[in-house]
Amino acid sequence: MNREKQDPQGNDRMLREEERIIVFMPLQKNVPEPRSDWQPTACPKCGQRCWLDPAGYEEVKKIYGGRAIQVRCTECALREK
Repeated sequence: MNREKQDPQGNDRMLREEERIIVFMPLQKNVPEPRSDWQPTACPKCGQRCWLDPAGYEEVKKIYGGRAIQVRCTECALREK
């Protein structure tokens, strides 16, 4: 199946599903006491309160730098896949 979505960076091309990288963020309601290096944030899709692991996110950018990287709360990420 070759599903396509609009490029989130606004480029005039469609992204194939396999080009998209989704970083899961734990929801604060599920993880009330995060690791000390996690930062509170909100899901850009639904607005729920989440935790972002900055070191993990930077590692994903290093590995998949040329792809569209999106962050989502766990619920939104699972719905999109």
